[in-house]
Amino acid sequence: MARVVCFCGVSNSGKTTLIEKLSLALRKEGKRVFILKHDPKDKARFDTEGKDSYRFFESGADVCVYSPKKATLMLQNSLPTPQEIIAPFLKDWDYVFIEGLRELGFERILVARGSIESGYEEEVRAYALKNIAKEGENVLDLDNIPEILQWIQTNIEDKKW
Repeated sequence: MARVVCFCGVSNSGKTTLIEKLSLALRKEGKRVFILKHDPKDKARFDTEGKDSYRFFESGADVCVYSPKKATLMLQNSLPTPQEIIAPFLKDWDYVFIEGLRELGFERILVARGSIESGYEEEVRAYALKNIAKEGENVLDLDNIPEILQWIQTNIEDKKW
């Protein structure tokens, strides 16, 4: 069972930095963290041109690169749903953080700096804000990692699939 939290907000709002800081803080406590990042524009690159795994993937094959310290799975067309990707990790991880993928229906924290874009506030449980005047018990300081972790501990229940 894991606490699953989705972080939403416009590009460059601070989602990645926040998730990274939360992960680092939790790892110091010995917690296991799994992060699923949505790449809607298919811009992320995971391999270097000319290397073996790149060549394998370019051949059209699905590829898994496994080493003693990490594993990377690259699939061509038989893509699992985000729910199918997350499901195995709920059993063994303490936290699952999702960047994007608001449609999954998990509890969401809206991350914003300067202003809140319209369309992002729907079904948000909390706000992690910087330089925005908003009041409420679910309004958190984007730079206060202990406060955000405490809010997650208090308000997000463990999920099992």
